[in-house]
Amino acid sequence: MKLKVYVLTDNVASSVCKAEHGLSFLVVFDNQVLFDTGQTNLFLENARILEAPIHDTNYLILSHGHYDHGNGLKFIDAMKLICHPDVFNRRFSGKEHKYVGLDVDEAELSKRFAIHKSKEPVWISDKMVYLGEIPRKMNFEKNTTTFYLDGKMPDPILDDTGMVIVMNQGLFVISGCAHSGICNIIEHARFVTGISKVFGVMGGFHLMLKNNQTQKTIEYIKELQVEVVMPSHCTALPALTEFYQTFGGEQVKAGTLYTFDEQF
Repeated sequence: MKLKVYVLTDNVASSVCKAEHGLSFLVVFDNQVLFDTGQTNLFLENARILEAPIHDTNYLILSHGHYDHGNGLKFIDAMKLICHPDVFNRRFSGKEHKYVGLDVDEAELSKRFAIHKSKEPVWISDKMVYLGEIPRKMNFEKNTTTFYLDGKMPDPILDDTGMVIVMNQGLFVISGCAHSGICNIIEHARFVTGISKVFGVMGGFHLMLKNNQTQKTIEYIKELQVEVVMPSHCTALPALTEFYQTFGGEQVKAGTLYTFDEQF
């Protein structure tokens, strides 16, 4: 069996597909899952160019309730939407108090999707699982936030989650933005599945600087001997440079299909 990850939307364009600030992957293994939808209908345009089988997909995981991961929900329907209960919170960012939540509400979406809200993990198939709320245990992964809820209360973004694919050679972990910490997400994936070996990690790592958190994250991933390390989306250049120097690889671009053979 092969794991296929179609990059339908990411921050960097390829030679064949446009990009936007956002993330959307179509993940194909023993089932098919649309993981996030970006902020516009670009993920559908790029899926058409890539001939990605998006219309044969019955499951959609929303990693968290920010516009750049979920506003594309307006352009699709008829899937089972799996998400944390907090994804529909009204949320804002920065001193200007800019709205960064979803621009579609739960009542509207419930007319077009079968919504399954869960803080607990949800197994989509024998090999694919939505991770639910991520325990925040790593002391080097920041729990501070520049995001706010209505009333200007700090928003810890407890809905931030990921998914994991169980392969023979280990776990393949996919994150949206990793506000909860990419190492916390990996640790929770290991706990949920009972499998310690991690084969790959891909998606937003939410690391911006060459600093202690970035270095500790690299050390943690090196210690696990992860073979495929692919930060994208909300991972800034200083951090990307550190990951490239340590792990090599290539920049994740919208319009790319990554295929990983399962080993026996």
